[in-house]
Amino acid sequence: MIEIRKDDATLVDAAVSSLTRTFVGYPMLRYFEPDPCKAVKISKAWSEYVLKQGLSFGQCFATSPACEGVSVWLPGDYGSSIRGHLWKQLSIDIAYILSLRPSTTLRSIYGDAFLHKWHQETIAGDHRVLYVIGVAPEFRKSGFAAALVRDFFKLTDHEGLPCYVDTLAVDNVAIYQHLGFTLRAERRLPRYLGNEGCGFWCFTRDVLH
Repeated sequence: MIEIRKDDATLVDAAVSSLTRTFVGYPMLRYFEPDPCKAVKISKAWSEYVLKQGLSFGQCFATSPACEGVSVWLPGDYGSSIRGHLWKQLSIDIAYILSLRPSTTLRSIYGDAFLHKWHQETIAGDHRVLYVIGVAPEFRKSGFAAALVRDFFKLTDHEGLPCYVDTLAVDNVAIYQHLGFTLRAERRLPRYLGNEGCGFWCFTRDVLH
């Protein structure tokens, strides 16, 4: 596992490419943008956005320079970090919003409000958030996701901090349980502006001593 630094443009570009391929058709992005013709565009825009979030306020990792897998971790109180760097967050938000249709932006804001609320209801206190983890389609079932998570768990266990993750893909439920997370809640995002709604699952992982 290697850490992605914002000054390593080659690695950042490789990570965006890997995440874009990973999340084309992901249920959350279909919730934001139901038009299948725009699936690649929304995946690339969102991948750039989440990676910038991690590079600015958390940590980003790749399995290797080839970026077979990529993970983005944030502190549990990353909202406080953002409030201390509002201009930086604003520049990230503007770049993302300008790449979207107005209706896509509205669905994103609407959906994110629920995700944030359910995150807060699931876990309190200091913790780490597995904000994004993705393995490119051509490298799945090769152990890359487990390697990314296992290495970071060593750090969170040393820090004495639990972890949180959520997903909008039912196929990921068993994967996160296999990786050591415990399912805490199942919810559903309501329909909004022409989309079909979406399932939502929250998980936590306690510290292992």
